[in-house]
Amino acid sequence: MLMRLPSWFIKLLAGVTFLLGTSSLGLSQPFDVSQFKKKTFPNTKASLKAIQAPFLQLDVNGDEWVFKVEATPENIFYTATASKDWLRPGMLLRYTGADETGNHKDPLTELTVFSLRPGYGLGIMDEGDGTFFVAGVLRSVKKDRFFVNAGGRKTRIQLAEDVTIHVDLNTLEFVQPGDQVQVEGWYFQKGKAVGSKIIVAASQPLQAQGKKRRKSRRRRKDSSGQ
Repeated sequence: MLMRLPSWFIKLLAGVTFLLGTSSLGLSQPFDVSQFKKKTFPNTKASLKAIQAPFLQLDVNGDEWVFKVEATPENIFYTATASKDWLRPGMLLRYTGADETGNHKDPLTELTVFSLRPGYGLGIMDEGDGTFFVAGVLRSVKKDRFFVNAGGRKTRIQLAEDVTIHVDLNTLEFVQPGDQVQVEGWYFQKGKAVGSKIIVAASQPLQAQGKKRRKSRRRRKDSSGQ
């Protein structure tokens, strides 16, 4: 979730870009930073103030820092919880306790939305206790039924009203101000750094973004008296 940033922050980002290399500004040659001494940024926790990809503005122990994110997906860890209405087709889901077809006889009380990582696969796998682990793509939602494609096998599940939804992603798509950030990286001067490993814990559960419902053509005609 991206947010509009104030003009003073945009100017600060321009300074960071110039310091860390001007190739992102469209110049053919990067700025020579060899004159600066590269320092390792300590593994520390901070609070997110704002984001404008690929930059993060963080409060680090009361000091303001701007990080350019250069972490690869395997070095980005975003965790959160979410409401049921946040789920949408295309997300990867995993859950346990299913039968051999991937279906669950009772409404699920817990599942995880995840990103693919090394060692993560899609399909239906025997857990060795008579139940099966399922990982697949959410294809569609019809009322309270969720249809999942698990490695080419179609499954159907229902979610309990009080379902716990965990989020485990390797992107920063859903970060919000106030999230807790742990970052590793390096810097040339205080306040401006590069992040090579980013760990984010959401401060609030993820919710579906509200959309204004459109009136049907028939309702519009009725309201206009036609």
